[in-house]
Amino acid sequence: MNNKFNQIIQSDINLINNSIALTNESIDIGKNGISQLKQQNQHLKRINKDLITIDSEQQETKKHLYKIKWFLPSLRELFRKNNRHYSKKRLNDIQKRVEKDYNNQEKKEEKLTQKQNQQQKKEKNERRRKTKMNKQEKQEEVCIKQKIHQNTVDKELNEKMNILENHVNEMKELSNQLNEEIKISSQQLEVHSKMIEHQNEIMEKNSKKVKSLIN
Repeated sequence: MNNKFNQIIQSDINLINNSIALTNESIDIGKNGISQLKQQNQHLKRINKDLITIDSEQQETKKHLYKIKWFLPSLRELFRKNNRHYSKKRLNDIQKRVEKDYNNQEKKEEKLTQKQNQQQKKEKNERRRKTKMNKQEKQEEVCIKQKIHQNTVDKELNEKMNILENHVNEMKELSNQLNEEIKISSQQLEVHSKMIEHQNEIMEKNSKKVKSLIN
């Protein structure tokens, strides 16, 4: 009796230990998920900071380019008015240098725009990847829930089928017993009928004897 009681207690202890292990595993999974989310958040913050820096650089470049665009016509006009004071070659050199500076600024702005587009594309891909990962996690969670539900339904169905099978077996056993009892009763009835028939024959013979004696 004590051994059986100890076995029951040990079984309960094992179940509790298994539950604790599963709980710890769930906590570790949750911590890993939180850590990954923090890393993604830091990465997005760095991307956002880079975009702010690029935007600031682009604004400064636009201001500088605007000054060059504004200054270039005035410089040309100045060269035209003061052509007598400068040689034609020097004027051309200065004009080329200014135009080169203008072209360089345009290229710099174009590079900054490309860099900004790349950062935006990178951020977009990061958001898309995060959304896809969240979608996959939700799909996995739904699949797990569906699997658990299906396992529960299958278990309940198996239990009901076992109960039904037991009932069928019981009914079959009762039917066999009833058939056996009917068979025995039929045999007894047949024997009883033969006995009655035999007694009737005896009574009929006796009746004939009595009649013959009377006559």
